[in-house]
Amino acid sequence: MKTTAPLAPIATIHAPPRSAGFQPARPGWTSKAGWKPALQAGFAALLLCVLFALVSAAQAAPPVVSNIRASQRAGTHLIDLYYNVADADGNSPLTVYVAVSDNAGASYNLPVFTLTGAVGPGVTLGNDRHIVWNAGTDWPGRFSSQCRVRITADDGTAPPAPAGMAYIPAGPFQMGDTFMEGGTSELPVHTVYLSAFFMDKNLVSRELWLDVYAWALGQGYSFDNGGSFKDVNHPVQNINWFTAVKWCNARAEE
Repeated sequence: MKTTAPLAPIATIHAPPRSAGFQPARPGWTSKAGWKPALQAGFAALLLCVLFALVSAAQAAPPVVSNIRASQRAGTHLIDLYYNVADADGNSPLTVYVAVSDNAGASYNLPVFTLTGAVGPGVTLGNDRHIVWNAGTDWPGRFSSQCRVRITADDGTAPPAPAGMAYIPAGPFQMGDTFMEGGTSELPVHTVYLSAFFMDKNLVSRELWLDVYAWALGQGYSFDNGGSFKDVNHPVQNINWFTAVKWCNARAEE
């Protein structure tokens, strides 16, 4: 199972002539109070007739990342990241991910690929785990005064999936046109971080759709359309995104 440390403020990335990267973090800066791990989120969404549901509380204790610190090495574009990671179940080694925001945590889209140290698979539990990010390679000539870092640890365990569903672990992926075949709206390619979720193994069938749909109407829901079907046990089709989201919310409540 994966868990994410709450947002931790880190210092500014400045433009030249100062070095591009994080300035030394002020003493005492740790995780911002009031933020909860991503696994505690509670929305669901249906897209292309497939159900997505975020993982809520699980029986096994996830690893806990805390005390994230960042500083820039003088005269370089290298960023030193330090963190503590513990796991009540003692599961080790872990897989560790890093995401960086340049807009105070509204999104984590900065390219973060050139990493060394206690990151990726094989990371052991402990304090002052050290990662080095080469911001000059991944984000050359750029700057921001609203940087935040998020470090995620995965102990490889998964909560039990509901019937008919599979567990999809949290992690980053590259969104955008990586083949340079699309339009400008698909650029730039950027990193997007997804929380863990459960996903139906099969497309949502006519019977399941109608069952939840009827219940939702009785609870005051309204839909743009009711979907269409070719036959019994065939998947629902011809629904828009808004109808899908409402249907998923209703399924979570039913």
